[in-house]
This record gives sequence, C-alpha cells and structure tokens, in this order.
Amino acid sequence: MKIDIRTKECVYITIGKTTFYIDDSTNEGLMQKWKENTNCNNCGCRMGIDCGEAEPDYNLIYCSEGCFKENKK
Repeated sequence: MKIDIRTKECVYITIGKTTFYIDDSTNEGLMQKWKENTNCNNCGCRMGIDCGEAEPDYNLIYCSEGCFKENKK
C-alpha cells in the first residue's frame, strides 16, 4: 500500500494496482478510483518518462499539469 498525501485535504492511496483519490479541498468530498495506467489519460505518453516537459508526472494519471488542465476543460 502506498499513501501519497498531497495536502491535508487531498490524498492518493494505491493498493495493488488500484488508486483511490480523495479530495475535500473544495468541500465537495471528491473521490475517484482507477486501475494503474501506464499512459497519460490526456496525451497518451508513457508515464514516468519525460514527455517533452521538464517536470515529473503530475499525478498517477496525467504526465503534466498542462495535460491535467487540458483534460479538465
């Protein structure tokens, strides 16, 4: 089990190949669950490998903050 605490309102919990995302930073009580993915959900590049951005993966499903923001539009 891996627990990744981002803030006191946001956490990622990985159990095996399943990740749970819990976020209450906006008082909405957001929760998501997904299976381990090796590719970015927005651009499709392989996670853990530099996708042309000089930054680490944004989270477990997006390679960069740009991909995260673009996919949320």
